[in-house]
Amino acid sequence: MNEPTVIQYVFGLNHLHEVMELNMLTSNWHCISEPKDLFEMVRTEEIADLDSAVPVKRIKLVATDGATNYKREYIDAMDDETFGKWMDYHFTICERQDLIGASHHTLDILQKE
Repeated sequence: MNEPTVIQYVFGLNHLHEVMELNMLTSNWHCISEPKDLFEMVRTEEIADLDSAVPVKRIKLVATDGATNYKREYIDAMDDETFGKWMDYHFTICERQDLIGASHHTLDILQKE
């Protein structure tokens, strides 16, 4: 997860007490993930640091769900035409680097050098 998702998870989904009890946040709101956790919550700059540790070139960093999780109930209720427009919108913005951090999931596409 990226930083805006922390806001959604902690406050939007009301998990503040859970993450505080599990010591999953630093004082500056950086997520702490352990190997035992199902998902790793990282910032985009941490993804770049991981990439730099191996001989690869980034092709794309894509927001796979973007704002979808924030509007899940609304999107689930869409008719086919509206959902098609939503997907058009999503595919238009999913590679915008200024919006990547708002996605719950990202896809880092790399090429071995």
